[in-house]
Amino acid sequence: MGNRPHEKTCPNLPKDTLGAIELTQEARELLKEGKTELAKFAFA
Repeated sequence: MGNRPHEKTCPNLPKDTLGAIELTQEARELLKEGKTELAKFAFA
């Protein structure tokens, strides 16, 4: 609020609490390697 910078409510939790960013990156790498079925599982 005002001129104060944003502070996390729970600073000990990661930014991406569901791990969606990491899982998406992993799935994209699997697709690049041709591992389609594993990538589908990671995206699901």
